[in-house]
Amino acid sequence: MLKRILYRVLRKSVGFSFNILNVCLVGNLPPQGCISVIVEDQGRYLLLKRPKGTLVFPGGFMRWREHPSQTAVRECKAETCLGGESHDVVA
Repeated sequence: MLKRILYRVLRKSVGFSFNILNVCLVGNLPPQGCISVIVEDQGRYLLLKRPKGTLVFPGGFMRWREHPSQTAVRECKAETCLGGESHDVVA
């Protein structure tokens, strides 16, 4: 019985607590997911060279309440200075 009551209280308070945390962190909650952007032109792909020499696709973490296509455009622009639009989002 006590377990059910605690579960109900917790379930109702989680959303409120999450929103308070979001306000306190000025919208910079820990990442909810990540995106990799694949840019292809004439059979060639855009890759970034990391400091240790590895090659990766541009990408990064999603912000709170950000759609994956918004993340893709934002991260591509931030890492490559290339503007553009997202055509396909694959989960």
